[in-house]
Amino acid sequence: MSMRTTRDDQWGELQTPTVGRSQALRWILLGLRYALLLALTMVFLFPFYLIIRNSLMTQPEITSFEWIWWPEEMQWSNFTDLFENSEIDMATGLRNSAIIAVVNLIFQTLFASMAGYALARIPFRGKGIFFAIILLTLMVPAAVTFVPTYVVVAELGGVNTLWGIVVPGLFSAFATFLFRQFYLDFPSEIEEAARLDG
Repeated sequence: MSMRTTRDDQWGELQTPTVGRSQALRWILLGLRYALLLALTMVFLFPFYLIIRNSLMTQPEITSFEWIWWPEEMQWSNFTDLFENSEIDMATGLRNSAIIAVVNLIFQTLFASMAGYALARIPFRGKGIFFAIILLTLMVPAAVTFVPTYVVVAELGGVNTLWGIVVPGLFSAFATFLFRQFYLDFPSEIEEAARLDG
């Protein structure tokens, strides 16, 4: 057992036993840690490998019962065929997905931040009840709201339109809850100083 010497102003030199692992055990644990991290990395990257592999294979190779690690001849034409196929309008689908994602990102952030600020900073009657109702909507499974949402959107003429997909998702109770918690933790003194400074 090795001893460690420390200096103390009152007692002088003090010797305490050092409790440490041997160098070999330390290297073994480090190796096991990296082996575990490598194994987890392979597990998480495996779906991406499958996506790339399948995108470069022919249909018979994909549906074959024999496992093929990598296609013998990579089918780069699969990507051009995807966009040239008249039955599947992939470019329009990607454009619509981008529009839905960007619009939802902007307006969910805008509405949730305003609602969260109001619930955290602005005193008004029934604020607790209003916040409880917002939290109660988190307990309703999303699948329960599919049919009523579709009925409302259909009555408003939003079937097969972008706004029929975008508008029902513009408000997020979870994002409102997160913004409210952020504003509660944010020092109100900074806001007061900003008001005084103009």
